[in-house]
Amino acid sequence: MDNTFRLSCNGYTKWKFDSKLIKEKLNRTCKVLRKIQAAGVQFDGVALTGTSGTWLGPLLVMEGFKVVLIRKQNDSNHGSPVEAKHGTYSKLVLVDDLVASGATVRRARDAIREEIGRSEFHFEGVILYDENHRDTYRIDGQQVYGYDY
Repeated sequence: MDNTFRLSCNGYTKWKFDSKLIKEKLNRTCKVLRKIQAAGVQFDGVALTGTSGTWLGPLLVMEGFKVVLIRKQNDSNHGSPVEAKHGTYSKLVLVDDLVASGATVRRARDAIREEIGRSEFHFEGVILYDENHRDTYRIDGQQVYGYDY
């Protein structure tokens, strides 16, 4: 009897099974993080959420960045809504795949505000590893950088 079965992924996440594309997106992200640091954007941690945090978080840790994982709403059954290596943080940038309405940026910012008990927190910038625009723009008051920045 044959116990094999076939699985596949034909949706947006199929690139997450391709090591070449994973390295490309990681390199894009690291390049922009280092470039904005060199341009004077100060941050001591990189915030991630959703599946971006799942794949990118451990890789950024290996690249020397401090990572803060922000769970999506109603997904705190395996830990707290915001998790990070023990330590102090003062300024964070958010990394995600793309920004459409700004809802993810607001949700992540509000989760941090709730966790730290301060309503004035904001991200120092938002980096998008799947948007290649060179010009920066603002969404919900946050500076947004594409991977061609």
